[in-house]
Amino acid sequence: MRGYLGGVENLVVVWYWLSMRLKLPYGVKSSRAPLVVQRCTLFTTYFITWNPKLRRAIALDKQWNMRAFQGLNIFAASIILPSLLVRCVQLSNSPKGVDDQLTLYLTYLICFILPSYLCYARILMRPEGSRKLIHGFEIMFTLEETLEEMLPDNDHKYGAKVDSAIEKMSRVSRLLRFLLEGVSPLLVTIFAISPWNPLYTLLRAIHNFELYGPLVSLSIQAVLGFFSATGVTLMFETLDLCLILMGYSIGCLYLWTMFLVPITGKDLSYKLRPGLGFFSAVKMYKMLHVMTILEEELFREFVNPCLHHFTAVSLSTYGLFTLLAQISNDAETAGMLSKLFISRMTRMHGTDKYRRAVLRSMLPNAISLEFLKSVDTMKNGLEMNYFLNYIDRVSNITATLLVAG
Repeated sequence: MRGYLGGVENLVVVWYWLSMRLKLPYGVKSSRAPLVVQRCTLFTTYFITWNPKLRRAIALDKQWNMRAFQGLNIFAASIILPSLLVRCVQLSNSPKGVDDQLTLYLTYLICFILPSYLCYARILMRPEGSRKLIHGFEIMFTLEETLEEMLPDNDHKYGAKVDSAIEKMSRVSRLLRFLLEGVSPLLVTIFAISPWNPLYTLLRAIHNFELYGPLVSLSIQAVLGFFSATGVTLMFETLDLCLILMGYSIGCLYLWTMFLVPITGKDLSYKLRPGLGFFSAVKMYKMLHVMTILEEELFREFVNPCLHHFTAVSLSTYGLFTLLAQISNDAETAGMLSKLFISRMTRMHGTDKYRRAVLRSMLPNAISLEFLKSVDTMKNGLEMNYFLNYIDRVSNITATLLVAG
């Protein structure tokens, strides 16, 4: 596949580019991705645009659209995010039944996604940052074009493993296209105009305007829904561009490296794939190495990609906590209730030596999912040491599996 696509491409083209030999239904440069970013804010707030003369995406410098994008990000970082964080604390401490659970989950979700987006936006809101993103795509396109030209013929075979990886990535690209272009905008719109909108519930908590009648509340709900849907869609589309570049870079490195790895011949000796020579393989490998250095620089500036482990641990911890809270009655575990029983019984009968000794010998009742239980865990429950051990176990097992695999 040739590198004739310049600029920031649409989602389908970029992800299909991962599958090096898939035939695209179009062979012209596309302006879809810049237009998607512009349309989601009605052509008012964006950081890149399409130049029809150059047929490539360009970064904005001092245009009012770029200033609007900068102002929106500053407002989100200084006003919206702190307000939602305070709202999270309030919701977590409010009595059960005061607010809907869906409101709590949506507020937590936005408070998690918004800082992730701001890590990217702080780079893209500068003209040189937007240019880096565009150059990142162009580096990848040029690299793939050069690598393809280094192959001696057009009928070479990549091999079963490479073909299988290409097929898997193609399925992933189609799934992502469906989720990001079909499901995501629909869900964002539904939740934005719903009474579970975090901004709507935040304003209602400050002043209950629903007392003035349904017309007032519906008007506020519609206005907040419009701006929320616009802002969240812009946030998702911006994240899409950055994540596409990261996925594209990783996929390109993976596929071409797999192609360069010598295969096992019939006599169990190693040999390069047909059409590859020693010096061409080394040159292609070094080109991939240069690409990794250039792309890694940009990804480190984004900061958020380097926090993938923290993100995974945070999400898994929150998911586990939510699961345990949902399956317990009144969000209280049996272990906590049994501790409360022992504590109050000790206060009631602590003056009697025999009864006090009996109560001290009792342990909290709880169902433990540990194969091996320590005395400290049985006595004090799951504390921070357990969580740290959990992180250590996950890291060690994952590293062992990676090395063994």
